[in-house]
Order: sequence, then structure tokens, then C-alpha cells
Amino acid sequence: ILFPNKGVLQRLSGEFTLPVQDLKSYKINYQHVWYKDISKSITLMLNGEAGIAGNYGGGIFPFYKNFYVGGVNSVRGFDTSSMGPTSIEPTTGSSFALGATRRIVGNAEPFFPVPLMKDNKQLKLSAFLDAGTVWGGTNAADLAPGSCSGASDCLRYSTGVGISWYSPFGPIKLVMAKPLNEKTGDKTQMLQFQMGSQF
Repeated sequence: ILFPNKGVLQRLSGEFTLPVQDLKSYKINYQHVWYKDISKSITLMLNGEAGIAGNYGGGIFPFYKNFYVGGVNSVRGFDTSSMGPTSIEPTTGSSFALGATRRIVGNAEPFFPVPLMKDNKQLKLSAFLDAGTVWGGTNAADLAPGSCSGASDCLRYSTGVGISWYSPFGPIKLVMAKPLNEKTGDKTQMLQFQMGSQF
């Protein structure tokens, strides 16, 4: 299905380490996507994602399993995987994203045909509103966005327009986005490009 105009997609994924290993961790992510045909040529897509990760049996959650947010497939207008808690590289003085154990993303995006190309089923324009963040936490109650411990952990929003093309080489997406609540230290991108799968 290139551009669905009606229906629901739900995806639940989980990752658990075996109890016999030194690192006893889990990672769960849930996605719900809803498509609704607003008119014959306009389809509204609403996407919501939530993830939680942690340890069982004590220990430290491995940093390389953290969630990340930012980029074409989450909150557009921000650099890929750049949102949330950051740290400073001592040798260069530049900041980098650490990721976190909690993740939330929401997207609202109507798709409509390209002017003068209404019969083209492989090319669509869209407008979007994105929101999301990652943050740390030690228990499931921290999943609430209001539990953000600082400005760098709180929700970020962006809006913009995009064009999606199912080319012979695979899906191609180009977006022009503007962050709505950019904070000091955020890494942003006005133009973003991706070749690969959509949501």
C-alpha cells in the first residue's frame, strides 16, 4: 500500500535480555497510526508512539539501548536523534545526545495530491505538526511528559511541509520544517531528506 486512505496500524515491539546475563534489561515500544479520508483526495494521518525501557533485578541500563528522537521519522526540524538529555565531549567541547529510557512522539499529517498531478498515486504533498521527546526515569510512572526534569527533557514541537515519492529506488521524503519551541542548545535542520520507509 503506497498511501493508505483509511485504516489503523498498530505495532508493539519488545526486547528483553535473558535472566542469566549480567545486564537484565527490557525495552518496549508501541505505535498506533490512524488514517482517515477527509475527502476524495485528502487523507489525514495521526501517529502516536510511546516507549519505555529499564532494568529488572537491579543494575544499570546500557546506554546503547536508549531511545532517541529527532529527524524525519519523529520530530522533523530537529537533527536526527538529537533531542533530550545531552552531554559535552571534553576533547571537542561539542554537545551530543545521550538518548533516554522514555520516549513519546506524536504526528498529525494530512496528505494531498500535487497540483496538476492529481492522478499520480506515487507522489504526495503534506503538511505536518510534530511533537516528541525522550527523557530519563527509573519507573513506569515517569512515562508522563509532565515528569520532565528540565528544559532539555521537555516536549519539542515543529511544523512544516513535505513531499513523499515512491520512486523505483524506494520511498523518498523531503521536508521543510520549523521548530516551534526551540531551546538553547537544540540542533535544528530546516531541510531534511530521507530515502527509506515511512512511519
